[in-house]
Amino acid sequence: MTEPPPPPQRRRFQFSLRTLLIVTALVAAAFGWWSYKAQQQRVAVAAIQKAGGVVWYDPTIPWARSLRDAPQWPKWLLASVVVDYFANVDQIALNNCQISDADLKQIENLTSLRGLNLRKKPITDAGLKHIENLHELLFLYLNDTKITDAGLEHLKHLDSLFEIDLTNTQVTDEGVARLKRALPGCRIRR
Repeated sequence: MTEPPPPPQRRRFQFSLRTLLIVTALVAAAFGWWSYKAQQQRVAVAAIQKAGGVVWYDPTIPWARSLRDAPQWPKWLLASVVVDYFANVDQIALNNCQISDADLKQIENLTSLRGLNLRKKPITDAGLKHIENLHELLFLYLNDTKITDAGLEHLKHLDSLFEIDLTNTQVTDEGVARLKRALPGCRIRR
């Protein structure tokens, strides 16, 4: 009598087809979400730049700045692999452009934004609703705008704010006092 053959050895990492399909679907969903967020940022940046604004990316990612700024990169690469896929917008300056309350809708998706300069723009209280979810915002310059106490209500939940400039606006002392109570760590210039 011959001995039965030994049982086949299991591979160390053996997966079923179902497991492989589930993992593939999860990875695809993660990449899809990442791509969607990058595309939202890319659209917002294009609108800001078209209006004459300036955009700065996260300074903690130096290779992302060099990808955007360096002329040695081929244009086809910059067109297909945009910095928006690898870095977040950090600051926006809208000094030399006309921007309205409706234009601020483009900014509401830039959730990593830390600095926003809207000085001398025709921004009203209605426009501030588009920035009320920018919870990483540190600096906000609203001087020489048409902001009133009603607009300050949109800023009360921005706990990370370090400085707000409200000089030459229509806010009252009472409105500034309420904002100071809501954001005790914020320096408010009036």
